Amino acid sequence: PTMILVGGGVGIPPLFHLAEALLRDKTAKKENIHVFLGARDKSLLLCEKEFKALGVNLQVATNDGSKGIKGFVTQILIKHLQIGQTQIKRAGTRPAPTDIRIFTCGPTPMLQAVSRIADEFMTPCEASVEVPMACGFGACLGCAIKVRVDVGARHATPPQDYRYAIACTEGPVFDGCKVLWE
Repeated sequence: PTMILVGGGVGIPPLFHLAEALLRDKTAKKENIHVFLGARDKSLLLCEKEFKALGVNLQVATNDGSKGIKGFVTQILIKHLQIGQTQIKRAGTRPAPTDIRIFTCGPTPMLQAVSRIADEFMTPCEASVEVPMACGFGACLGCAIKVRVDVGARHATPPQDYRYAIACTEGPVFDGCKVLWE
């Protein structure tokens, strides 16, 4: 399977540990791990050397263009997914839904954008949300986020098709396509 790790800011180090685990557990080969890192400028870019040492495919974006492409890391993700779709069409095959998985960690606007892109490309996406977690036990409900409720195709749905999930006890990793980003 192809693993795409999209990180921004302080969300980058957890993805480095994920990449290490994927390689250590032989869940993915280094040539099948694509890491896309984003930061406002090169001084805020974390773990670049560490990812290079792992031998994974690495691409970088900075908002000011001081390192990698100028712009958002989501531009790299879109281009990568578009190239993949083009190659699949040329080969005349269809990928299995589990052939590509996206993992993302970073600021909420980036998580929202990555999740939207994953949904458009019908690609599974796991997002590690960044919300204040005051108690860490689910008692204070300070880290509640809205997530879509799974409903059967023909079941009557209530007017509200979401519920509140408690990030500290149910997450912090959620299906990015089910989070109602606000």
